Amino acid sequence: MDVDDPIRARATLRRHGYHRLGGYRYPFRRPLPPERVDVDARSFRSDDYQSGTRLDDVIQLVEFDARLRQVCLVGLFEFEVRLRAAIAHALAARDPLAHRDVMHLDGAVCASSAKGGTKFEAWMATADNAERRGRDEDYCVHHRARNSDPQLPVWALVELLDFGSLPYLFDLLKVDDRRAVAEAFEIRHPSSFVKWVHSLCDLRNVCAHNQRLFNRSFKRTLVVRTPGIAPDLDHLVASHYYPVGTAAKKLYPVVAVLATALRGHESGSQWPLAFRTQMRKLPSIRLSASARPLITAEDSMGFPSNWETLPIWSGAVTR
Repeated sequence: MDVDDPIRARATLRRHGYHRLGGYRYPFRRPLPPERVDVDARSFRSDDYQSGTRLDDVIQLVEFDARLRQVCLVGLFEFEVRLRAAIAHALAARDPLAHRDVMHLDGAVCASSAKGGTKFEAWMATADNAERRGRDEDYCVHHRARNSDPQLPVWALVELLDFGSLPYLFDLLKVDDRRAVAEAFEIRHPSSFVKWVHSLCDLRNVCAHNQRLFNRSFKRTLVVRTPGIAPDLDHLVASHYYPVGTAAKKLYPVVAVLATALRGHESGSQWPLAFRTQMRKLPSIRLSASARPLITAEDSMGFPSNWETLPIWSGAVTR
């Protein structure tokens, strides 16, 4: 690898860490011949770099990825606030403490098995822990001072839950309430919606812990199996746009769901435009003047080749 300036290279390694840079250096390493590939050990490339590899190009990827995480967090924060509100509105229409009463939830789901008991019991433990953690919040102190029942109403409780707990509460809602929450984001199938929210939680964890988005494979496969679930996601169904496989665990389908949910909400969003702007800054790195780009959104992050022309990214809308 051409490090150009050894002093700057050492400073870069001290700033980012050798191991952290490994994921960004990986595409520059030489592919192993087929007979040396070890799938079980995830060994696909040698330790040698391809001719023309420069440390400056690796750093460009690092800096691009840092800004991409920031953009994704903005969209995730928007979605998280709206999801809390949608769940709270659905439950509060039944009862301020509907989240604590099986009569206001889906009885069959509540009674189904979870680790150490039922899903409802697991949810109650989550709710109680959230109230204990937030007991010193001003609005919690105010509630206890003004009410004989110390238990928080659902619109206050949801503000204490972490993002990862929201899909589990959503899953306990009655079918009509699940459908109402999903349709608030113009997604017409609540079962798909809750699976996609879990994927959004995974994305949030990666971004919040400052981990690499570039070339990442997420643990969940996000697939849109049926046309019409959401108006902007049909392009993920058609294999000629987006073949299901390794790409289904990459970044694109997750951010496509996020953009769809934000655009579908009655408040609309400018976030898809901000994301598109950042993705356009993906460095175009070539190892020689005649070589094709080494890094592309299609190869590294599962983007369809025509992604920028799709309606989901073409402009912000308010429903």
